Amino acid sequence: MSTLNQLLSDPNFIKLDAELCRYNIFKALRIDHYEVRHSKFLAHLLDPNETHGLEAEFLQNFLLWLSKFVAGDIPVNQLDLDMASISTEKELSNGKPRYKLDVLIEIPQKQDPKSIYRIAIECKIRARVGSNQLENYSEGLEKLYGKDGVAHKVLLTISQEWDENVLESCAWVNVTYQDTVMEAIATTLLKIEKTPSSRIIDILNDYNDLLMEQSVINEVGSEKLAKLCSNLRLYKDVIRSGPNNKSNYDYLKTKFRNAVTFLEGFIKRDGDLQSDMLNIFNKKVGINKYCVGHSNRRYLRFYPDKTYPFVLTKRGNSPRFSWQKTGDDFFYPLLFQVIMEQMKNAAGFRARCVLVLSPLKNNSIDNRRQVCGAIRKVVPPKPENFSVVSGGEISETYTYLASSIGWQTISKSDQIESVLEDFFTNARELAKAIQESGQWKNTALDPSPAESSSASEEACKTTSKPE
Repeated sequence: MSTLNQLLSDPNFIKLDAELCRYNIFKALRIDHYEVRHSKFLAHLLDPNETHGLEAEFLQNFLLWLSKFVAGDIPVNQLDLDMASISTEKELSNGKPRYKLDVLIEIPQKQDPKSIYRIAIECKIRARVGSNQLENYSEGLEKLYGKDGVAHKVLLTISQEWDENVLESCAWVNVTYQDTVMEAIATTLLKIEKTPSSRIIDILNDYNDLLMEQSVINEVGSEKLAKLCSNLRLYKDVIRSGPNNKSNYDYLKTKFRNAVTFLEGFIKRDGDLQSDMLNIFNKKVGINKYCVGHSNRRYLRFYPDKTYPFVLTKRGNSPRFSWQKTGDDFFYPLLFQVIMEQMKNAAGFRARCVLVLSPLKNNSIDNRRQVCGAIRKVVPPKPENFSVVSGGEISETYTYLASSIGWQTISKSDQIESVLEDFFTNARELAKAIQESGQWKNTALDPSPAESSSASEEACKTTSKPE
């Protein structure tokens, strides 16, 4: 049987095609990749006085889910959601260049209607954040509403792999459509089963399916679709156009356009070396007795097992939640991070492992300076595989304390496993040296024994296990 016929008869391909061939109004109108259309539709759903008939239901659910990822709870029960005002393309400057924010939510407080609770949202589907874009938006918002006039500034993206250096410096938080919009849609659908109109239910399901497809290509989203695509890797040569494959490709692209387009995107992403690094990391991290933090194609975060004393409960302890694995209820102020950087004019990427101090429970500069001083005393001369980051800036959000000596260049997949093993081994040595030194005692890293013990045990219960 030819490879083409094997693909056409493969149950995974048949199921994938069936999943993607359902009629979807958003795909029919070709608006799936247009960020402006996404932000306008999101604003439409958020507006309690629009024609969707949901009133404030979707707005409430969106805020509840968003509250998991921003600093402090959003006081949903204290806000007059029915009187919310939702703006799109909000102009933040009068001169040139003109800056337009995608979505601005303004909700009066119930007790004081003149007091407005604001959330700024910038949506990104495929485009990157422009140079200084978020900084310029922050300046524009401050000029319009004052320093504390906007409660939260949110970068809403398909996948969470944006440069945290940029985000933290201007107080933006990156959340995904999957963790907020899609969750809000699911919650809303559960609550509106008795709505007089089925049209809004169909539209919400269509939009949810559209976001799900986008998410899978970006390594998050539907486990079901991702598994189907993974099982079809063997056919990657069949679905690629080329001089020796043009007739087969043209046939597939014509008859199975949605499945082939989707599979092309997945395989292109899947074949990326940094994606390979992420996949191998997720499999190896548990075997090496490390717990995995939030990771993606730009950075990999991990920390030792439950013997690691530097664990704090999450709620109320961290000014930023982006350091945690989504859904994890614990906060790790001292952890290891593998940084991956694409190399210019060369194949592959380079990587190095760093020890990072993220926001603390008591996050004053004095506390952070004390912690940094204590930990840096431990690094030289042992272990020799890490060096102190000399003169590293002590910021309120994250501070590099030590880094692996030398960047590791990765140009092919079979190099990844050994590089990760070296990082895990060296990190374990450094973590042991820090713990045994006792330097961290009596600093802001030293929680009460009961808090540290119970948090550590519960934290590792939630850690994903290797396959």
